[in-house]
Amino acid sequence: MRYIILFTIFLSNFLVFAQEETASDSQFPLGTFLRLSANSEIGYAALKNSGLNTVIQYGNSNTFEWLKDFNVIAENTADPQDLINHYAMGYYTKWEAEESQQDEKRTGLLHSSGKSTQWNNKSCWSTIGTRGKILKLVYGPHYRQDKKYRQHYYSNTFVNYTARFRLALDYNQNKTQSNESVCVIKVVYKYTELFKSKPGTWKVREKVLSAKTLKINEFPENGNFENFELNYSYGNMLESKPSTSNYLDKNENNGIQFQIDWLDPEGELYLDHIEVFDSKIWKKFLNDPETESKRLKEYARRYFKYSNLKYWYACDEPNTIDSFTPLRMIDSLITSIGGPPVITEFYPPWDVNVNGDVFMKKYYEMVKPQQLMIDIYPISPNTNPSLQVRLESLRKVFALAHNQKPGFWYVAQAFGWQQANGNWCIWKKPTEAEFKALVMLALSHGAKGIMTWAFPTRDYTKDTRCGGKYTEIGLVDKNFRPTKLYNVIRTNISPRLNGNLGITLLDLRYTGEFININNLGNTPSTSSNQDYLTIDRSGRKYHWHAGFFEKKDQPDIKYFMLTNLYVKSNVAAQLEISNKTEFKNLSFKDVEGKLADAQETVGFNSSKKIYVNVPAGEGYLFQLAPAVKYGGNLIYDEDINENITLEGNLIIKNNATLKINSDYYVKGKIATENGKIEYGKNGVIHYLNKGNSINSADIEDTIK
Repeated sequence: MRYIILFTIFLSNFLVFAQEETASDSQFPLGTFLRLSANSEIGYAALKNSGLNTVIQYGNSNTFEWLKDFNVIAENTADPQDLINHYAMGYYTKWEAEESQQDEKRTGLLHSSGKSTQWNNKSCWSTIGTRGKILKLVYGPHYRQDKKYRQHYYSNTFVNYTARFRLALDYNQNKTQSNESVCVIKVVYKYTELFKSKPGTWKVREKVLSAKTLKINEFPENGNFENFELNYSYGNMLESKPSTSNYLDKNENNGIQFQIDWLDPEGELYLDHIEVFDSKIWKKFLNDPETESKRLKEYARRYFKYSNLKYWYACDEPNTIDSFTPLRMIDSLITSIGGPPVITEFYPPWDVNVNGDVFMKKYYEMVKPQQLMIDIYPISPNTNPSLQVRLESLRKVFALAHNQKPGFWYVAQAFGWQQANGNWCIWKKPTEAEFKALVMLALSHGAKGIMTWAFPTRDYTKDTRCGGKYTEIGLVDKNFRPTKLYNVIRTNISPRLNGNLGITLLDLRYTGEFININNLGNTPSTSSNQDYLTIDRSGRKYHWHAGFFEKKDQPDIKYFMLTNLYVKSNVAAQLEISNKTEFKNLSFKDVEGKLADAQETVGFNSSKKIYVNVPAGEGYLFQLAPAVKYGGNLIYDEDINENITLEGNLIIKNNATLKINSDYYVKGKIATENGKIEYGKNGVIHYLNKGNSINSADIEDTIK
């Protein structure tokens, strides 16, 4: 979508703003793409007051000091010496021949004949068992490539690729002619042409971009493997097509395929792998990996002294498989010398699949990033599809992200593109309710980091989108004055994620279970019941999402996060909470303690209806836990028959009796309000914190 150009910041005269402490690793990550340029004293003041704790920004000796009270994700795109982003923005993939893809609708090498074998201590694919000439002995992987570089210094330059086939031939030199043809290696491009002038009309086309017939005398006589290369570029081919057509290569069975046609000479052919790389970046690395690795490590080491450097940002929104291996290799090189890992934001396509693969899954499996961070922006001026449909698509993307990496980060949309006439183009800046809905929906899927795009407002004057000129409205305006979304973060999101909500969420595991119901008629619903929770379907317009959580070391505490995705108004949720445990008193409450009406106790083998008013786009985290273990109100008689610990404060009410028949360890306090405590033969209360007491004088002698 974009490529960020960050400017070197000279802010040494603004260090008066820096605090003594550095940002905490234990905080819930809440941040933004900062993009501040020189002379940003007022911009930094706005950042400092925002409540954010993490920034993606150019990193040098000035900025790391200037941002010492923030976690910094350094993106040094503008630094000509930045080999991290340089190599991460190149293209390289190795396709192993023996890894045969069984599904022709997915990416991977396929084989029409031959078999997997070992040759010269290499796992490879061979012609063993074939008869006659074989068209497409090996073909695939069918995947889209970038046509132009996205690397800053080569932007808008067509990519020249090299496909390197590593082949060996086992043949009898006495029986074969040296100039006999062995095989044809090819690079073939398959794409779908859509005709603008005739909507709904399309045609799948194939074009051979490069081909070469290999002779026997080109192979080593000893049967060793040899590299055979084909060079190709095809961006210009597509740009030269008439403007009346569009060209797609994201469909299954579309894109680049490397092909070997076997011409059936005497002997057997072996394919180890096929590598593909670009001519300007990864060709240099592959030609001398030792030197380039050393240079990259030397660059990275310059920054190890900055304790607030948490990640290197590189290769914004990779959208081709050829970007995945460079990201993994660069990350491996830096972390091998104790440096911070590489991170990027991954843009998952709305339709999920690219070339038949779940693209996010492919990315995660190949890159294996320490932290998965996704960006996807559903708020648009277009009303078709509706916002509710877009939110449903977003929900599915969040589910995929959780499946790949529990605790993923989400870059929430906090911007819009506005034309001079005031109209929104492509993206509309979210309302406060819409923005909160994006954040809360991500949190309800277990997200453990929220970033925002973007902090400042800036003009685009040369972009062909939106008529070539528009303003990207960020969290602050051009004069760094707060916008409404800035204030939502400062007064709502930040205090909560830096407080009890964020602390609790960091310690929870999203189970993957959820309730998602609505009465809007255009998005699907699930069952309104899940485990202990039922959400009533009656009432005016609503769209509820509830994600379920648990705590690893405390399995008897249950959590769910309820979000009002109907962003046009407040809605009252009618919840029915069931006690399916062996405890007589289950304490139900919102974790942040904001909803007095939601503090209830549910008795054994019963349920209770609770009404919660949820503002538009808002979300609340609720807890259901045994009162005698974690605190709350005890309103039904309950016995302590085994050694347990009370973590919180317990109030005995409603003429209820707590009978102690065993050792009861209390970290908090116990109070009686129209209730009482009785003791069995072995009943003892052990207060673990000095100063805590019971307000019933007749049991003081039982306390040890």
